[in-house]
Amino acid sequence: MRRKGTRQNLRKVFLYLLDGKILPDQHKWFKDEAGAVMAKYAERDFVTAALNNVTTQETAKGGFLIGRLSRAMQSLMAFVRTNHTAWVIMSVFGDLLWLATTILPKDKGVWIFGAWSGEAYADNSKYLFEYVNRNHHTIKAVWLTKNKAAYDLVRNRGYEVHLVNSIHGFLLRVISGVWVTSTGILDFNSYHTWPIGRVKIVQLEHGTPLKKIGYDDPLYIVFSKGPNLARLHVLPLNGRVCQDDLYIAASEEVRSKIATAFRVSPQRIKITGYPRADALLTRDKPKVPMTDLLHTLKETFTLAIYMPTHRQGGKTSLAFLLNDLKAVNSRLAELRVILLVKLHFSHLGELRLLDRSLSNVLFVKDEDINQDIYAILSETDLLITDYSSVYFDYLLLNKPIIFAPFDIDSYTANERPLYYNYADVTPGPKARNWDEVIECIEAIVRESEVYEEQRLKVGSTFNAYHDGNSSQRVYQAIVAELFPHSGSHYS
Repeated sequence: MRRKGTRQNLRKVFLYLLDGKILPDQHKWFKDEAGAVMAKYAERDFVTAALNNVTTQETAKGGFLIGRLSRAMQSLMAFVRTNHTAWVIMSVFGDLLWLATTILPKDKGVWIFGAWSGEAYADNSKYLFEYVNRNHHTIKAVWLTKNKAAYDLVRNRGYEVHLVNSIHGFLLRVISGVWVTSTGILDFNSYHTWPIGRVKIVQLEHGTPLKKIGYDDPLYIVFSKGPNLARLHVLPLNGRVCQDDLYIAASEEVRSKIATAFRVSPQRIKITGYPRADALLTRDKPKVPMTDLLHTLKETFTLAIYMPTHRQGGKTSLAFLLNDLKAVNSRLAELRVILLVKLHFSHLGELRLLDRSLSNVLFVKDEDINQDIYAILSETDLLITDYSSVYFDYLLLNKPIIFAPFDIDSYTANERPLYYNYADVTPGPKARNWDEVIECIEAIVRESEVYEEQRLKVGSTFNAYHDGNSSQRVYQAIVAELFPHSGSHYS
């Protein structure tokens, strides 16, 4: 009996470390949320795929021992994902690991890259990764992922890639001098508390923020202060991993928001433009499965793309935004418009529930675009969105944008407040429903669209560069800021 009570008290201590002293109902929320996350991971067959497709190759290259270690590590991660107590213990172990790895030497010539919590080969990290591989051979640039499809995409392009939970992935995290991320260290780790000591972390972001983020977002403060402050009191040195070493921004205006959102000095935020924007401004883009289809469609149709932002990180269905597409399909046909619908990463699971028989509505799957919407975005003629940061990048193309904030009052009141008055920074017509969207599309097709001057004005505020050289500037900023005495070696 005493043994059981001891285990329960120990569990409470671990929860305190993770959650801090917050309200009892928030403790319940935390445990429920952790369970949901672990269940989600349990449904994904990452480990089986890794064992079947990767470990064999690693064994062939690195010998029997490496293969067995990879298998053991992947099996351990599978167990931890489905066991709450193990998850808590491994989180605390991650903090101790950080302390241990501070004494290990780092190789500043080894850079690891990741994106979208290790689930996709996309975003700013992808474009900087490919730029470095093409142009700077003194850098060993390696992609880390948890996703088998992403693994195959990188490998098929001839670049080095490893699974996060393979032995190679672990060793690379230990020895690498630079981590390049678009979202955070979850791009490389299964758990947020698994940093590696003394590594330089470069935060590329995943877009110019329209919605408030970080400490500017009241919900973020409520969610983050418990676990972060609790760990800070127990392991003060670990606090440095909560802030990255270098950030990038697309303009001075964007830099000011990142500074307040993450409470960092503006000097640590370099105005370079986003690497993914380079894909919009160059004709030399790799083909993806739907490239040829789009080229054929463009000969006959106007291509519009609808990209709504996520709701509650994917927990709230987007059905209320998509249910009327069947009704407007005939109007799209009359206007000779094909509407591409690309859902946010968090809502990709909803694609299987949608009506895919509509003649003029094409739902874009990840496999159609090799996980990267920027591979086709410049092929479209107009963008439709609500609060997604994609429109700031789309301004670089100076093409029409229709803003469709159907739920703006409830969204800003209950989910995410905005940095700006919506009307002031959205240079295009506003539509309150799909009937009004069709009216806006018709005006654009009939060439009576009148927002070009506004687009240029807003674009100049949020995009300092329009030359397709952002990846080069980011690379130069990393070398200059993080390794000022080694610049000539990495130039």
